[in-house]
Amino acid sequence: MASVQRLNYYKKTTCANCNYSWDYPYSNRAKMTELQNLFYFELHLCPHCNSLGYFITEVGDFELQVQNDKQYKEIIKKKNEAFGMVCKKETYKYLLYAYICEKKGDDFMTARTYYMANKVEKFQREKYIESMLYKEHEDAKMIKESEAKEEEYLRKSIYYMQRYVNNHQDDIDASIMLAVIYKLACEGEKAVTVLNSVMKKNVTQRQIQMVKEVVKMKLGSSEFLRRFI
Repeated sequence: MASVQRLNYYKKTTCANCNYSWDYPYSNRAKMTELQNLFYFELHLCPHCNSLGYFITEVGDFELQVQNDKQYKEIIKKKNEAFGMVCKKETYKYLLYAYICEKKGDDFMTARTYYMANKVEKFQREKYIESMLYKEHEDAKMIKESEAKEEEYLRKSIYYMQRYVNNHQDDIDASIMLAVIYKLACEGEKAVTVLNSVMKKNVTQRQIQMVKEVVKMKLGSSEFLRRFI
């Protein structure tokens, strides 16, 4: 465990909406690889007014208006309290942000957010199974539903990233991210096709290094975001 790098840190910050101060998580970018930096990000949810944003200091009017949507409120209602008891990271925050990004028409951030929802869903489920709260027979249905949600979020990530890349052929980083997601979904041939297309473009040394890392990834695995704490 000593070799595990912390991908986040906490800092007291004031909410732009209600001025409530809280310890919020921030991405520890200096400790991450280039590929990790493409995917990993934290979210800030104010415990006082429920404002949500990439940074709590930058929550705008659009985000505040979306909070009144019925579907947004339904996501909050369906959060997994049992998982939340054993894990600081919770999927529903990413689902809320994905909803905001969808409403904005931001395909790239929607894809990235659903990817994080996929990883967090798996992470919090594993943490719950490791905890003393877990009861194998009683929790079987909940665990099965969580596994289905994990798969659903991955498929949504693929859908939105495909759509973004199709409309932004010059965004090489996004294409590399799509290849990663394909590998996570065990769609190796599609990943190879994307990477071959990337290497025909004017790539930087940084991007070449990331492509090499993706090539080495096993299907169904994304160990570069294995740990969240």
